[in-house]
Amino acid sequence: MPFDLEYGCRYLIRFIVSRKRAEELEESDFKNISEQELLTYINQLMDLGWVKEQKLKEKDEFVIYAFTEKGRRMYENPNALMSLTDSEREHIMFLRKLDAARREEDLINIPPLLLSLAQCCLGVGRYDSALVYAVELQNLAERIKSLYFKAESLIMQSKIDNARGELDASIKSLSEGIRLFRELGEKNREAEALRLAGGILVKMGDFDNAMKHFEESLDRFAATNNSKGVAKVKTNMGILHAMSGDYDTAERYWEFALNFAESIKDYEWVGVILTNMGGIFELKKDYEKAAFYHRKAIEVTRKAKDKYTETLATLNLAFSQAKLGYFENTARLIEGITPVMKEGFDAYTLACYELIQGIYNTYRGSWEDARKHYEAAIRFANSSGNMELIAHCHEEYGLSLLERDKHEAAKEQLNQSKKILLTIRKKATSGF
Repeated sequence: MPFDLEYGCRYLIRFIVSRKRAEELEESDFKNISEQELLTYINQLMDLGWVKEQKLKEKDEFVIYAFTEKGRRMYENPNALMSLTDSEREHIMFLRKLDAARREEDLINIPPLLLSLAQCCLGVGRYDSALVYAVELQNLAERIKSLYFKAESLIMQSKIDNARGELDASIKSLSEGIRLFRELGEKNREAEALRLAGGILVKMGDFDNAMKHFEESLDRFAATNNSKGVAKVKTNMGILHAMSGDYDTAERYWEFALNFAESIKDYEWVGVILTNMGGIFELKKDYEKAAFYHRKAIEVTRKAKDKYTETLATLNLAFSQAKLGYFENTARLIEGITPVMKEGFDAYTLACYELIQGIYNTYRGSWEDARKHYEAAIRFANSSGNMELIAHCHEEYGLSLLERDKHEAAKEQLNQSKKILLTIRKKATSGF
C-alpha cells in the first residue's frame, strides 16, 4: 500500500527508538529505513495517539499519515514529553527498550517488553496492536522454548478477546494458559488466570463455573500466602454475590478488599472497588449512595492516573445523576467524557456511554437521537457479552418508549430485559 508522511511525522520517530538508532536515522536523513520498519514505527506512533491515518479520497489507496493534536504538540515542543502521563512515558520507555533489544537480539529481555507493550496498547483500546505484540511473544516463546511466556501470551490474547467481546475465544486461550502454568508449578500465575477466567464466565452468565474458578483461585492464592490475590478474588466474588441479589455478602467482601487495597496504597484497585460498591447501590436504586461512591472512585482514580476506571466511574456517576433528575450534571459529565471516549475504549464502556446519551436525549425529548443511542448501547452491550448490561440497556430503552406512549414496543424491550435478568438470577443462585 503506498503511503507518505506529512507534517514531519518522521521527526517523532526519534522519541520511540533507542538513542543509537535515532542517531543513525538522523545521519542518513531516514533514507536507509525500510518500508516495513517505517510502518512499524508509524503504527507505534498511532498507538501513542500522536499520528493518525487518513485517505485523500474515500476509495483512495494512497494513505497519508498526519499529526494528531497531541503529535503536533510533540513536534513543535519536545519538552511536551514532560507533560505526558506516567503511563504514556512508560509506553515510550518500553518502545525504546524494545527497539534496542531487537537490534542486539537480546532474547532474554524481549519477551517481557512485548508483554508490557501489549498491555499498554490494550489499555488505550488499540486491540490490533496489542494482538500483534501478543502473537510475536507467542512465536518467540516457541522459538526459545519458553512455556512460561507462551502461557503469558495466551493470557494476553485472552484479555484482548475479552475486551472485544469474543468471550468463547477468551476462555479457550485462558484454559490453555492455566494448563501451562499448572504444568510449570506457577501457582500464583495459575491462580490469577483462574480469577480472570471466573470474571469472563460471569460475563457469559455461567455463574456456577465462575464460582468454581473463583474458589479454586482463592485456594491457590491462600496456599502461597498471597494476601493481595485473596483480596482480589473476593472482589470478584462480591460481584457474583451482588448479581445473585445477596448485597450484604457482596458489600462485606468489597469492604475486606477495600481495606486491603488502601493499606497497600494501591489506588488503582481502590478505584475499581469503589466503582463496584457504587454499582451495588445502583442495583438497590439508592442513587444518592451510588453517586457518593462514584465520586470517591473518580477522585482516587485520578490520583492513580487510571483513565479507564475514572471513565467508567464518571459514566456511572452520570447515570446516577440522571436517575436523580440532575440532568444538568449529567450533561456536564457527558460533555467532559466525550473527548476521552474518542480515544478508544472497550464495548462495555461504549455501551454505558451510549446508554446515558439515550437517557439524556429522552429527557430532552429528542426521541430520534435517543433511539439511535439506545440501539447503539444494545449493540455494544451484545458485543461485550455482559448479560447484566444487555438487560439494563433493554430496560432503559423500554422506559423511554413508555414515555412516548409506544406501549407495544416498550413491552417488548422490558420483557426482553426481564427474560435476561431471570436467566441471570437463576444461574447466579445455582452457583452457591
